[in-house]
Amino acid sequence: MNTNALKSLIFVFAVALCACEHNDFPSGPVEDIHLYDTVDCTGMNIPANAITVQEALKIGKTLNSGQASTQMYYIKGLVKSFHPDKHATGIAKEHKAYFYMQDSKMANIDFYAYQIKGLNGGDFNAEDIEIGDFVVVCCKLYNYNGTIETDGKSSPFLYYTTNDNPYPIKFEPVYTADFSNGLGDWETVVKSDPGVNVWKTVKDGEDYAVVAQAVSPEGARLAGETWLVSPVFNIPAMKLQSPKLEFENHYIKNIEQGVATDIHEQLLLKVSSDGVNWTDIDIPNFNGGTIPGYKANTIDISAYASANMRVAFVYKSTAQSAPKWTIKSISIGGDKHSRK
Repeated sequence: MNTNALKSLIFVFAVALCACEHNDFPSGPVEDIHLYDTVDCTGMNIPANAITVQEALKIGKTLNSGQASTQMYYIKGLVKSFHPDKHATGIAKEHKAYFYMQDSKMANIDFYAYQIKGLNGGDFNAEDIEIGDFVVVCCKLYNYNGTIETDGKSSPFLYYTTNDNPYPIKFEPVYTADFSNGLGDWETVVKSDPGVNVWKTVKDGEDYAVVAQAVSPEGARLAGETWLVSPVFNIPAMKLQSPKLEFENHYIKNIEQGVATDIHEQLLLKVSSDGVNWTDIDIPNFNGGTIPGYKANTIDISAYASANMRVAFVYKSTAQSAPKWTIKSISIGGDKHSRK
């Protein structure tokens, strides 16, 4: 075998070894990347020109295989996971980190932060970052056989880190009332009987809803008070951040001409932490009149977050006023950062 052939064989073997070492690194076409949320970094001490993981991957795809960028970049994102084999060993032996970054809700595409030094180029310590932290790394980009990662030779380092998540906070339900089979685990409690079944379930487009109205078959308004009461919620067991109640509602007036009424005295929301003592809670968003149209409500129930919490929608009617109240999408949940 001549010298040139031997060199070629050694080169192919070396490339194969490197490919094997990196074959667990995620990669994929840029088209598969979906960035759903915008990061609000207001007040954070990070460079204004910091780019997202999505942008870093797009830039990296312009590099040839084996090529590093000439420019250093600040890349911002969330720590998704640590390399299963290299991270702990890297910190112990090299004081460098090996982890994956991603933007919020990306479609199975990560950015590999490879050989990352600690803050401002110092030693990396195990307590510097945790999964879920927001970080900024300073590095050159490197295209390793199609996988875009930090260029280890450019001494990439951790520029910024915080566990204060800058991604938008969203309500995430852990319980939603499904009225497709009637009232389900909700019950009606009659305080003053109007003589008719006040609370009923109806099909509402693709959804189901509950409707309250106290009128006779002939259309006469009937006086009464009937509650729609939830099951017991063990809020502490749900481990919610800022527990909340969400629902949508609208009403249509049904009032005798010339009679003045306050809808807030007829359609009420109550909450109880023990199922016995009830507190009125203001419903901030009503939509009423003659044209249906839902309005959503998100109500903080942290003050009532017991192991025996219940909520009740209270319908009161008189012989002069019996509005039609429709409610749907009743949920109990809490705040959740979009990256989780």
